[in-house]
Amino acid sequence: MFRTLFCAVLIGFSFAATAEEPATDVRSSYIVQSSSYESARSAVVKAGGEITHELRIIKAVGALLSQQQHAELASNPALTIQDNRSAGVS
Repeated sequence: MFRTLFCAVLIGFSFAATAEEPATDVRSSYIVQSSSYESARSAVVKAGGEITHELRIIKAVGALLSQQQHAELASNPALTIQDNRSAGVS
């Protein structure tokens, strides 16, 4: 009886721990700019980010990046990274 109850409790804790784990693949939208469109795109692809927009006129790409990918790109002094926000008319 005790052994069955103990196993049931362990299984219950296992499900509770799994349900409470935070999402690890949360990505945010950024604009990654460099000296050329190609180098911005290459840096994002190398970091594993997802290209969402080609912004050739400003030598940049729109990208979805995880926190880890953002940190990796932010450590590169050849890149400028900005939050991709909506613009509106005031």
